[in-house]
Amino acid sequence: MLGARHSHSSAALLSAVVLLHVQAAAAVSFQVLVPADPLSAPLGGTVLLPCHLSPPLSAQAMQVKWSRPQLGQDVHVYLPDGSQVQAERYQGRTELLRDRIQSGSLALRIRNLTLQDEGRYLCDFQSNSIVGNATLELRVTNDFFPQVSSWKVGLFLFLSVCVCLLFFPACYLWRVQRAKRKSSNLTTKT
Repeated sequence: MLGARHSHSSAALLSAVVLLHVQAAAAVSFQVLVPADPLSAPLGGTVLLPCHLSPPLSAQAMQVKWSRPQLGQDVHVYLPDGSQVQAERYQGRTELLRDRIQSGSLALRIRNLTLQDEGRYLCDFQSNSIVGNATLELRVTNDFFPQVSSWKVGLFLFLSVCVCLLFFPACYLWRVQRAKRKSSNLTTKT
């Protein structure tokens, strides 16, 4: 009888180990990928913020949230039931591109960009037990008044001063030489 119990408990233990192994294999992990370099788009323009899972997994039954973590606000949220929630500030300006959701891609399109849209965006995928996210940077450029780096301004000012320091003395010397020639021409004529 004791031997039967021992084989029964061994079989139960073996079943439990196999079940845990199968569950661990079924729990798929993923990475969320976004561009590493900042994205740039013109003021008033449209930008596409790409975000996808690696390996490619269906995100249809996941919650996918685009947010601005530094501002503490959600931009656009896709819920597992297929519904979406859009922040009031982005109403009518954002759209989740769901055409590749089966392969784990859910890009955010933002239209009519404002300077306030510049900054970090968090793409967050959540399934029942797994969470993954990644952050990307958006820069909004103003083509009418392009942003120029300070070293370029400094270089321009330095070169301008150098040109002025060379030009004005050269003009002065040229005028002095011209005046001397005129006075020597007058003295030779008389």
